[in-house]
Amino acid sequence: GKRFLNLFAYTCSASVHAAAAGATTTSVDLSQTYLDWGADVFVRNRLDLRNHRFLRADVERFLSRERGEYDVVFLNPPSYSRSKAMEGDFSLERDHVDLLDFCLGLVAPGGSLYFTTHARGFELDPRAAEYATEVSDRLVPPDFTRSPFRGWLFER
Repeated sequence: GKRFLNLFAYTCSASVHAAAAGATTTSVDLSQTYLDWGADVFVRNRLDLRNHRFLRADVERFLSRERGEYDVVFLNPPSYSRSKAMEGDFSLERDHVDLLDFCLGLVAPGGSLYFTTHARGFELDPRAAEYATEVSDRLVPPDFTRSPFRGWLFER
């Protein structure tokens, strides 16, 4: 199966979908409450937890230490975050290029990085856009007249 990394995992719904398709998953979020909720969703969906990790960590700190390779990385960061558990604050506008660079370093050859955001008015930095394919229209059902988010695909 594929190796799936879910960053800013929240309740791990993307991880549940990946696990249901046979992937081993790693879900990273700053909130243990949401990770516990995510693990419960795995159990409710009859997914064996043994092949899945739920890591409470600051994503930026995790990325600076992680040495694994993943076939698929799913990145859905908040527009802004500040917590005592973080070294500083996180701003999507300011930090997304560095964040994408770190994530791409974990993508295995032939793998993919999906980057999504709900931030209204967000524009992908041209340095990153040059390597990305916008996939927003593939992620939103046709009955949504206004897309609630945008997404990009980076492939290695």
